[in-house]
Amino acid sequence: QLLNSNEEVANFAIPNAIGALATPTVAQQVIDWRDLAKKPINYVFSMPASIRTIEASKEWREVTLNRNSENTDLQWPWSKILDPNDAVTQVETPLDGYRLALYSQQAITKGPHAAPANIELKAIQGLTYYATAAEQGILNPLGINVTRYFQGQGYRPYGARSLHRQNDGLNLVTVCSGLNWLERSGNEILVPLAFSSLTPATDGVFFRVQKGLEGLLEKLWDMGAFYFPKPSAYSVKCDSETTPPNIAAL
Repeated sequence: QLLNSNEEVANFAIPNAIGALATPTVAQQVIDWRDLAKKPINYVFSMPASIRTIEASKEWREVTLNRNSENTDLQWPWSKILDPNDAVTQVETPLDGYRLALYSQQAITKGPHAAPANIELKAIQGLTYYATAAEQGILNPLGINVTRYFQGQGYRPYGARSLHRQNDGLNLVTVCSGLNWLERSGNEILVPLAFSSLTPATDGVFFRVQKGLEGLLEKLWDMGAFYFPKPSAYSVKCDSETTPPNIAAL
């Protein structure tokens, strides 16, 4: 309900809520997966704290979770930080909050398409499992984003995959974040036109829609979201051919 009433949310997390998947009825109350798929929002979550091996993480992903979604960002393992109550004792915590912070930092400094990865998490004191490069190579194709320790470089989230199983671009959170931003920003242009009874589908409206979307894509291009030169990087077509009169009248 909160997300339904707020169109400004780009990423969200409910730390440790995913542990409720052990009880399916509770999990459905916490996370409505079908509803998530309808929204241009990234849902960030971590595996339960009890997952402590490569084999267990694979099984949990493929059997217990068994989801195919481009809007989800799965983290593993948990981190260890100093207890804020005494600054001495180490406590274990999921990485959801750190990941959200990286999404925001990258979006502000580089753009919504930038990967929330390979940035040192300085507050972390340790991990519940230290994965190797070879082990990450097993988990990465499954959409499990592993945080690792690198000598001299600290603790870094070293994956940017979604839970989308097909290798078509939507398996990368960078692509999904950029598309989600484009959808939310595009709605700001399209929705006022769509709900205005005084705005018929004329060439002037088509022009405004096309120029508005081209402006958004140009902004992404300027931020480095596309690899190709501008003439071939993107195109927008909005006219009576793409929106014929029978469709425009709906």
